[in-house]
Amino acid sequence: MASDDNIENGVMILVRLHPGNLDDEIHISTLTASYTSTPEYSETTTEYSCISYISSGTQKEILRDNQPYLIDSALANALRALRSAEAETLWWAEGLTTNTESKAVQSAEELKIILQHAEMVRLWIDNGDTHGPQAVQMLQELAEQWRTFATEMSLPDNWSRARPNQMMQIIQRVQQMIATNTLPFTGLQDTAIVECATALAESPFFRHVNAITSVVLAKEAIVTINGASMPWIDYSDSLNLIGASGGTLPVKCNTTHLTLVGGIKIAVRRWRENNQHLELLPMLQQTRQSECADPRDRIFSMLPITSPSKRIELGASAPQTPLQVDYTKSQQQVFIDAAKYIISERQDLLLWNAIPAPSKPSRLSDLPSWVPDWSDATDVAALKIRPSMALRTWEGAACVQQVQKRLSVTDEGILRAQAHIFSPVRSVAEERFTDENFQTLFLELLHLLPPSETMHGKDDLPRTLMLDLWQLSDKVPRSVIRTFISFTAKIQALKMLEITPEQFIADPSIVTRLAPAVPDLAQQHVFRLAGKYDTTEISKALTQSLGRMFFVLENGHLGLSYVEQDGENDEECKVRPGDVVAVFVGGYLPYLLRECGRSEEGVKRYKILGEAHVQGLMEAEALKNKGWIFNSWRDVQVDDVEIV
Repeated sequence: MASDDNIENGVMILVRLHPGNLDDEIHISTLTASYTSTPEYSETTTEYSCISYISSGTQKEILRDNQPYLIDSALANALRALRSAEAETLWWAEGLTTNTESKAVQSAEELKIILQHAEMVRLWIDNGDTHGPQAVQMLQELAEQWRTFATEMSLPDNWSRARPNQMMQIIQRVQQMIATNTLPFTGLQDTAIVECATALAESPFFRHVNAITSVVLAKEAIVTINGASMPWIDYSDSLNLIGASGGTLPVKCNTTHLTLVGGIKIAVRRWRENNQHLELLPMLQQTRQSECADPRDRIFSMLPITSPSKRIELGASAPQTPLQVDYTKSQQQVFIDAAKYIISERQDLLLWNAIPAPSKPSRLSDLPSWVPDWSDATDVAALKIRPSMALRTWEGAACVQQVQKRLSVTDEGILRAQAHIFSPVRSVAEERFTDENFQTLFLELLHLLPPSETMHGKDDLPRTLMLDLWQLSDKVPRSVIRTFISFTAKIQALKMLEITPEQFIADPSIVTRLAPAVPDLAQQHVFRLAGKYDTTEISKALTQSLGRMFFVLENGHLGLSYVEQDGENDEECKVRPGDVVAVFVGGYLPYLLRECGRSEEGVKRYKILGEAHVQGLMEAEALKNKGWIFNSWRDVQVDDVEIV
């Protein structure tokens, strides 16, 4: 979001794009348009359109009001392709009215009005390929075919939630069409057109954070490539078919891009269904894999499309001062302001989920441990939040309501919260959990388990390794999958034959006598764990365990923590004896904390190391045993804590 001299004091500067042929010099002239809730043009009533583009890093000279003027090369190419040969057209785009590169305060609300009231928003994809028009035609044909499939198979709006058998039907239909040469797509036999379509299907434009705002706010979003155009909805639907075809189509698209475009589509639907209401936190989570030149753009680009939490309407939290676009602030201060706003508004700690570990060595310096580092775009192996997770019931529990204090952040950037300190860490495994040591370390851990009932309980050891079912890795070590299925089958066999883990450890040869039954038991056990998830997702989820480190608490519970591998700073980034596991009022998961002093009032201060998976705590089983009756916690110590 660059600064512009047309976004202040209720005035915007539009430009008239003078007509011309393709090779003619670009000539624009400015005009002033004032607006309140709707634009009221002082010089013209002609409708205007917006151009949304990604900077090329180079500049070209054009004429503005008959004077030489530098603009971004991508914007210049867009103007050249979009201008009429006969008549003037009216446009708005960042960079058309000022050539200063400085960034300053800018109103997100005014930018929102400009985009919303435009006749259309042109999403400019500048790849310079002469086969662009034919590639656009191919993608439009793919979109039409996708909508045919979606109707025939009753696919949900969010097609990623479609049943596996529905996706398989689509793959089979595409394979059949290829075999019978009945695919209704022109250009599939032309390598150049297919390569161009593949490039368009992975456009850098949609990897950029600004693409989300442009599409969400547009009355009509039009994807434009070298003068050829297609509606945004056609573009996104064509990718649905490319992704669902299982690689049977020659047009390809990577999983990350499919996820990003799918996320934009979901945001657009929610924006319209919820009466233009999107909260900041989920939108920041949406931008994790998006690109931006300035990390502060991750926050600022979302402000035009985000609204206050509906919790305020329900009286669960108080209104907060809206965040402002202000590039005079440092990255650290922008991140702190955003985290403070989210916590104060929501009164929970959901922003701690799906973020890199606060102890990460590459973390932005001088950032409090409770603040996410939004400059880190790496994928995160966070734990899944399940609706049944009992830790989330703390806010509604009677005893918590009696002592609950509001989550707040001091002027010094210290988070004040309440937590139950579950147990200190007694010992930490010497090895990280890796692909190579999977089976050996897994078997050794049986020695660390409490008596047999733990393995036969709800939170058995295999389930401890099921860390996440929503963020799945594409590459799964086959040895991990084989070991997991084999080992879980053996555990099921032991249970069926009423053989205890102690007996199993004493006589491992017992397992060889179970060999004939293992395959069937493996399938049964995996499906039991999967529930509504399929076995592929279960297998992929195992990779989220890799890189973690096992630890044992003073009270005997076993856990897994995220650790960073960074040589010199490694010891500061991983769990060690003396750290504590805590659950927070308003929190969702157990977290590892390291004590680092006390406040003047004697309140303990901690640094958060990151989330942890603790056997027997993920469904709050241990706390329930202390007296969970009728949604009320009893005999559970809740202390004031400060996180620095």
